[in-house]
Amino acid sequence: MKIINLFLLVVMFFVISSTSENKHLGANQQNIQNFGLSSHTNFTFSDKSMAATVQTKSPVMQSLNVAVDDIKLTLMAPKGAKIMKNSWGSVEIHAGKTFQIQLWAFQDENNMMAEIKKEIENNDINRLQRYLINNPNIILYESNIFHRSEFHLFTYKMFGNTLLSCENVKGEFFSEPEARLMLESCLSIAKKK
Repeated sequence: MKIINLFLLVVMFFVISSTSENKHLGANQQNIQNFGLSSHTNFTFSDKSMAATVQTKSPVMQSLNVAVDDIKLTLMAPKGAKIMKNSWGSVEIHAGKTFQIQLWAFQDENNMMAEIKKEIENNDINRLQRYLINNPNIILYESNIFHRSEFHLFTYKMFGNTLLSCENVKGEFFSEPEARLMLESCLSIAKKK
């Protein structure tokens, strides 16, 4: 009986939502018993679109030691994060698909941020939507590729004459909260004592 009631409710929902004369059901509150369902079933109909909000906990962060071009560093990363050294010189830190940062070391790169911003702003495929943070050495921005939003970060710190950059790994789609968590990790980078 419950399956039949559920089926009738789904059919009823589609009929009501597709009928223009019933657009104001939120104001008119139809009695569910008029549709043959039991009185203990509580449903509310509204003309507002349905949306689900999923709240996730921030991962447990831990201190992680990493070396980039012989600079010994420490940073905060999600528990269980893995360090991978690439043959082209960068170091990647991954904790699943939602946390992936890449560290690079450069010597005396004075105009790096200007070049990065120029590249972002002139990208015709992955178009800049907005900067959420736009500081001299930190950017967090939203872009759109193929009608899908994604968030990116880029920041750097100087260690003597070495500029250490930290950015999200390219090729993955990151949400704003994921990008902000990665940015927190990048900002936590310090020289190991």
